[in-house]
Amino acid sequence: MKHGFKKIVIMNGHGGNRNAISEALRVIKEETGKTVYSIGVFPGRWVPEIIGETIETRGGHADEMETSVALYLRQRVLYEKGEKGVPPESQSKFSQKYRGKVTTARDFNEITVSGSLGDPSYASEEKGKKIMEAGIEEIVKFIEELKKQ
Repeated sequence: MKHGFKKIVIMNGHGGNRNAISEALRVIKEETGKTVYSIGVFPGRWVPEIIGETIETRGGHADEMETSVALYLRQRVLYEKGEKGVPPESQSKFSQKYRGKVTTARDFNEITVSGSLGDPSYASEEKGKKIMEAGIEEIVKFIEELKKQ
């Protein structure tokens, strides 16, 4: 771009940033003709075979996978505040029925009371290590392949 960069990759670790980043990517493409890439660095997106080693098949914020990564990274984890794998009370049957199919604007507290969208009690530091190492390896492969383009 104007500073000489040929390839730019944004590394995003927060789902709440996706819409803003997508819009920025579109604007950059329109204004410069250049493609900028955005990587969702949450490892579960990169290593589905690791997900097979987890108990939860669906989760999200503060679930088994995120909590395992947090344990591995030595972040503070508050198990006692996590939900035990049940849909949050604040999710209506209507919103549960159409989850993943229909999108609307919601505040996070409308989705979960505790902040958890899964069961963090299944987490372990060992799982977090496997998830992180495999995720990093896959992201490095992407970057190396992109460099050759």
